[in-house]
Amino acid sequence: MKRPHPHSKLLCRFGLWVVGAFIVSGCGSDKPDTIPVTGEVLYNSQPVEGASVVFVSEGPPATGTTDAQGKFTLRTFTDDDGAIAGAHRVTITKNVSEPSTPENPYPISKNMLPAKYARPESSQLTAEVGKGNENMFQFQLSD
Repeated sequence: MKRPHPHSKLLCRFGLWVVGAFIVSGCGSDKPDTIPVTGEVLYNSQPVEGASVVFVSEGPPATGTTDAQGKFTLRTFTDDDGAIAGAHRVTITKNVSEPSTPENPYPISKNMLPAKYARPESSQLTAEVGKGNENMFQFQLSD
């Protein structure tokens, strides 16, 4: 019978440690840092529930959905992690699907907010996210 090498257990443990450290480190993740961001959306001075808020920048976008009070928290990679630092153009939409009917079995989605807020080029909404800033933004939408 072949006897194991005297250091085989040590080498096996070291190998498992190296693999575990590599996995825990996130394999050298190159994701940019994010900063927590919250805010509020009002349309004609009323909170907007169910609106999609998107912060668009040179990096990955950050998104959030408003609650019944019009409040939102952004996420980029994980829940509530915020947005990357820097200047952002902001879009806000609230899409509602019309119920299907026998004549039209495919629901049609309709934006309940003015169309200009749906595109970064036309919304005129901006936000500057920065470390040390409050990073709480209020967006007052109107017709």
